[in-house]
Amino acid sequence: MTSKKFPNVGKKVQDLRNRRSWSGLQLAAHAGVTEGTVRNIERGLLPQMTTLMALAEALGVTVGE
Repeated sequence: MTSKKFPNVGKKVQDLRNRRSWSGLQLAAHAGVTEGTVRNIERGLLPQMTTLMALAEALGVTVGE
């Protein structure tokens, strides 16, 4: 995870997670990442592309959405 801030990515992940009524832990389990990773992304830290792709798949969207 990089230290650059990308709040729009985090907001989108959080919005998609909330639409499914999932906790951060539930999203983490579906994506195969840690809950801390989900929290960091939702706070605006940019994840590695593989993590972003896993989250997108778990949320049923593409990375570009």
